Amino acid sequence: MLSCELSDNTMIISGDLRVQYLESLGDCLQKGLSSAEDLRLDLRAVYEVDTAGLQAVLSFLQSRSQIGPVVIIGYSEPMTMALKITGLMDQFDSLAT
Repeated sequence: MLSCELSDNTMIISGDLRVQYLESLGDCLQKGLSSAEDLRLDLRAVYEVDTAGLQAVLSFLQSRSQIGPVVIIGYSEPMTMALKITGLMDQFDSLAT
């Protein structure tokens, strides 16, 4: 299950970021592309993630960097581990302020 909430320029993504939820994740991330204001992204409640979920969020960060800044509030332990294992932590950090 995936949950996404956008309120006051803060996007909170929680739950399962795996391939079976990519459509829901894509719909969620699309909302974050519609505002030119600074966006805060909270990934502290992600409890499962696979490479498809990482790719979707990375693609979002790349697209979003053309619109306005993203500040990542924090990562959950599973998200941190997935980023470290795949070597994507530096890319995520470089795309977010």
